[in-house]
Formats: sequence, C-alpha cells, structure tokens
Amino acid sequence: MNEQDFQNKMTELLGQIKDLPAEERPKLERLARETQSRHERMKKTLGELQESLDQLRLTVKYLVFDLE
Repeated sequence: MNEQDFQNKMTELLGQIKDLPAEERPKLERLARETQSRHERMKKTLGELQESLDQLRLTVKYLVFDLE
C-alpha cells in the first residue's frame, strides 16, 4: 500500500467513524489517530534506516578500495 492509498483509507475510516453512535466514536477516533501516528513513525524510521544502509555501503566501498 502506498502513501496515497493509506491516506485515502484513513480518510474513509474517519468518515465512517463519524457515522457511529457518539459513545463508540472517541475510542475508535483515538485508535485511528494512533494508527496514523505509528505510520508516520514507521516512515521516519524507514527513511533513517535507508540512510544508514547508504552510509554503510559507502563505508564498505572505501574499505574495499583501501584493501586493493
């Protein structure tokens, strides 16, 4: 699922939550917000991981060059 699909599904979910009875809404809205927050943290962590892997690849290339 790409970012656009995720955002569309979240918007759809929040719209459906608004149609629920008032006593059920707060819990589900909180869960939806938590899901969105976790998704953002996961994207950030994945970006940082990609950066670390790129740095590791570069370091390995330098080490291989030094060995030759």
